[in-house]
Amino acid sequence: MINETEHGSYLSELTIIIFSKDRNAYLGSAINFYSKFNINTIVVHDCETVISASEIPPNCKYLPGSLSISQRLSQAASVVSTKYVVMISDDEFLIPSTLSKIVSKLKNDETLFSSFGQTIALNKYKEKIIGNITYKSLRTYSNTNTSIPKRVSYHLHQNSGLAPIGSVYRVMKFEAFKQLVSAWEKTIDTTSCKYIFEVIADIYLLVVGKSEYIDEIVWCRNWINPPISDHTVNRTLYFYQWWEQKEYENEKKSFMEQVFSGLSNYITFDKLNDILYDYYENRKIIELHELNSIKSKRFSQLTLKKIADKLKLIKKHFKHLNTDEIQVILNDIQKTNISYNRNELKMALLEFKKMNF
Repeated sequence: MINETEHGSYLSELTIIIFSKDRNAYLGSAINFYSKFNINTIVVHDCETVISASEIPPNCKYLPGSLSISQRLSQAASVVSTKYVVMISDDEFLIPSTLSKIVSKLKNDETLFSSFGQTIALNKYKEKIIGNITYKSLRTYSNTNTSIPKRVSYHLHQNSGLAPIGSVYRVMKFEAFKQLVSAWEKTIDTTSCKYIFEVIADIYLLVVGKSEYIDEIVWCRNWINPPISDHTVNRTLYFYQWWEQKEYENEKKSFMEQVFSGLSNYITFDKLNDILYDYYENRKIIELHELNSIKSKRFSQLTLKKIADKLKLIKKHFKHLNTDEIQVILNDIQKTNISYNRNELKMALLEFKKMNF
């Protein structure tokens, strides 16, 4: 186990909830990685074949079973015993030393309800990992106004011009997570748009309290694997489409009522409606960009040419390397002036490489 003095005692106050569906090999790598640190993990495993008890370390609570998404979230919440939580999928990694600093930040400022760090997106070219810093607008994200309207304005307009999405992946207070689970239990399984999972977190964490990011790498995100295969999840219905189409009007009404029931101590129903409409307009731009990007990649010769040119550049890049690709990624990150724990990030990248190659 990594010496805890490197991280102080903060990791013991955090629980990482790992969600997995059938992908036992990926999950095994994740469990092995976190077993090296004094950090609590909960594995919610929707699977046909469970992992052997002998492979589950003492710091891990293993919860196998075939349940709905909301049931899995509720199950995880019921066994959390720490003040802070964070969620992750089975094929991605969080850097423990950065997590420790994030928890320290939350402990030292009780007005903060959530926090996170920077993300490196990992992909591959042939048999090499390539990576780059993503979500760059969040390097300076500091939404710490005591006024809810001002926090909403900052999030939706002032920070990056478009609402940063993905609040659900932040480290958050367990009390905030419980509120989210309560809302998810009432909405996810009865709503056709499964992006509601992200939307609820974006809105809740924005309303209930402050949030601030640190400029240090915390998340190694996997852009190689497709999303977890689940026939119950329709990923083709985007939030903006669900919001606009009349056939989902009853779902939308119920969604609004359920979200408001959890936020009624903070804002009025009319104010929630205003926030959600503003959020919808911002998210629509993001989702349309993503949708058009997917469509153009299918048949566009121009896109194919761009891809070919990019591959040539990548090939040229690697032709002149005198070291392995993990060292290249570490060196490239160093040039960005973003802080990171070199040893732990290298450990995560090595696990990532074993998992994906």
